[in-house]
Amino acid sequence: MAFIIVLFIAIQLYPVEKPTIIVDNPNDLIATTTVPKNVASKLKAACYDCHSNESNFPW
Repeated sequence: MAFIIVLFIAIQLYPVEKPTIIVDNPNDLIATTTVPKNVASKLKAACYDCHSNESNFPW
């Protein structure tokens, strides 16, 4: 059991590459529809980090 715990901790420290971010998205909500500027800015601030191709990975 201790081996599994040590293995799990070791896996967390192994570095991996960040995913490639592709900003060009033809299905982007703001680009494909008419969204008021105030709504678009709120969408970008609140939703686009997780729900778009413009994710900002903090690690």
